Amino acid sequence: MKKTPEQLHILKKAFVRTQWPTAEEYDQMTEDSRLPRPYIVNWFGDTRYACKNSNLKWYYLYQSGKV
Repeated sequence: MKKTPEQLHILKKAFVRTQWPTAEEYDQMTEDSRLPRPYIVNWFGDTRYACKNSNLKWYYLYQSGKV
């Protein structure tokens, strides 16, 4: 499934807030992005793995609030 830049922005903003969203936060992201929940859960797992291995170039940009 191809993500739009807007959908990615929603996911990245949420990831900077918390790497382990609650069920309610997943529900909100599903509603906001119109992406299936299993896809969002998988994206967070993959992104946590990349973060642990220092492979997230966008993370610090989002963390600084410049996006």
